[in-house]
Amino acid sequence: MKRINPTDYAEQLFNVLKCALESWPEKYRPIVSKDTFYKELSGWKEYLVYGGFDNNGLLCGFAYLKEHTSYLDFCVLRVNPQRERDGINAAMVFGILEDNNERLGKSFYICDGSRSIRHETAFQNYLEKYFGFRKAYCKLHIIYRFPLNLVVKVLYPFRKKISSENKIGSLLSSILRMEEYHRECE
Repeated sequence: MKRINPTDYAEQLFNVLKCALESWPEKYRPIVSKDTFYKELSGWKEYLVYGGFDNNGLLCGFAYLKEHTSYLDFCVLRVNPQRERDGINAAMVFGILEDNNERLGKSFYICDGSRSIRHETAFQNYLEKYFGFRKAYCKLHIIYRFPLNLVVKVLYPFRKKISSENKIGSLLSSILRMEEYHRECE
């Protein structure tokens, strides 16, 4: 695991991303084209980018983090699912923590609190269990635009009956789950 210049590994980064996304459920799997990915890659210069490699030098995973004054924002970690049993996730997180060890704990931290509510993952639990991360709760404030506000009001009482097994149901279910969190915060 080491910090990398993403443009030097563009092809390998895209291959890891493609493999990682193929393992996601179809109901929320994004479609990323090679051209779009290469265009977005130029914007990664503002991030700390890490690559995880096997013993033969093949990129098996990557992560990028945005650096702020008092914290690092853990934006993305993608690994080739076929290499997960080799411990690539743990190696990536451990390497990032080691690389930033001198700053951690001195009013500096790593935040992994941002993810799509639709994304089914246990990664945050994994970070808590094995790397000492912790939850920091907040209040959720939502203001809906018209006509979404009407859709939420009408469907909210039926939120538990909406199937999240297809793309539209998954999207509606996610919005209504956020509304439920919002109401619990009040």
